[in-house]
Amino acid sequence: HLAFFRARVLYTGLLAALGAAGAPLVAATWWIPLAAWLLAAGLFGLWLARPLGVVLGALLALGLAHLPALLKQASYSTPDGLALLLVCLGAYLMLERRRLGLASAALLAAIATRPDTVILVGFLALALVVCTPCAERPRLSALTLLAGGGAALYLGLARFAGEYGYWPLFSISFDEKSAHPATLPTAI
Repeated sequence: HLAFFRARVLYTGLLAALGAAGAPLVAATWWIPLAAWLLAAGLFGLWLARPLGVVLGALLALGLAHLPALLKQASYSTPDGLALLLVCLGAYLMLERRRLGLASAALLAAIATRPDTVILVGFLALALVVCTPCAERPRLSALTLLAGGGAALYLGLARFAGEYGYWPLFSISFDEKSAHPATLPTAI
């Protein structure tokens, strides 16, 4: 099963850095999602303070941060919380700050944290083309570069990790568990 997780290089890189700094690795696997949850709550507050004011924005941000799914994510030893933070940061930078370059960096970092985020990045670029008025839309070349860069990063990470592809992952997730996913057929 390691090939499914080897591509999550940003998360494992942070774990390695924490370990090199002397942190116990098992504890560090919980520190990262907890720190991401705290930072996401702060980002929610920053984002909501503008339209709602500081007090109401902070209350709503606390409510969002305490949704059961986000609390559960903060307690899991997985890269999911970090990916959530990076996706939300990318959305904030893109939608509120109109900083496509920084937003793209955050979204590509989310792919390096959890490679299946590439689906969101691709559809986000498409949604901006289809749903955003021309005057507010980022340049088509920049959105194409974001989607293409995300696809290239995903493919590079999959090759680096020796990933089995989507069909074995789908089979294991929704059909039945397999002790040896490398033996599963890769064709749909």
